[in-house]
Amino acid sequence: MGFHKKAHVVAALKPDVAVIPECGESSISVLEEYGYVGVWVGSNPHKGLGAFVREPLSAKLLCKPKQKWIAVLDIEGWKKPLRLIAVWACKVGDKKCDNYIGQVYEAFTKNPDWLSVPDTVVAGTSTQTLYGIVPVHLVTTRQW
Repeated sequence: MGFHKKAHVVAALKPDVAVIPECGESSISVLEEYGYVGVWVGSNPHKGLGAFVREPLSAKLLCKPKQKWIAVLDIEGWKKPLRLIAVWACKVGDKKCDNYIGQVYEAFTKNPDWLSVPDTVVAGTSTQTLYGIVPVHLVTTRQW
């Protein structure tokens, strides 16, 4: 959804980890040019959820997500492993309780083992745009 035009902005910030909602599957190759590897989830190749880490870190999708816009990744390359739960809280269905925080609540109540790793970070966003820019949530953990 146009992230390829904005990837240089994220790369200039040099985050160790970036969670990007509303990005296309091709965002993985775009960010590779800047030294990032990523995981992308979604059913439409033009609109999904991406989670990217700066090399030499690596990210592995823990399981195929049951909720539409939640991805659980294990990140390695620091002194200690880190679990990242990437979330894009948005409308996913017709039932109000299934949308936004509802999908996040369902994911955590059905998957308490996601939080079994001592060092877990939940990073995400809801669907809101400001001046046509999709919110990007960055996590920098230099001290890790």
